[in-house]
Amino acid sequence: MTHSAVKIGFRKQVLEIPIERLVPLKEVNAAVTGCRKFSQIKASLIHVGLIEPLAVFPQNGGLYLVLNGNLRLQLLKELGVSTVRCIVALEDEGYTYNKRVNALSPIAEHYMILKAIANGVTEERIATGLNIELSEDAEIFSTESAQKLLSCLETGASAIVHSGRSAK
Repeated sequence: MTHSAVKIGFRKQVLEIPIERLVPLKEVNAAVTGCRKFSQIKASLIHVGLIEPLAVFPQNGGLYLVLNGNLRLQLLKELGVSTVRCIVALEDEGYTYNKRVNALSPIAEHYMILKAIANGVTEERIATGLNIELSEDAEIFSTESAQKLLSCLETGASAIVHSGRSAK
């Protein structure tokens, strides 16, 4: 059995593209703008900034079709951003690209939050970035507890870690 070389799907450099040159692949409707995930993405963009560049494909006239990141594009427009970091696809893979991108599962979100806490990010900053409120009786992890739980997750060990602290 012969194996073919893996073909690079994107240019190696990230480009700063003027927002008016970005064309959404699909329109964002009211049902989407009213959902929890949309408000979380907005809070994240406001408090953390754009982490993952938009995936785009060049079009005629200096325009770029947004293959992945249409919600972020809509929010960045609303926030008055003038340029956006983008990775440029070498082929028009809008249909297959989005079909192969998985939404973040709740377990993966939890893992990322634990990793952020283990790296010293405060619970308050995480809550602000996710557009959620910490209640008085919310259970939170200490940095040490988060590091222990992450270690268990990464090694496949099972353990229950509870810090006994509450948000005040």
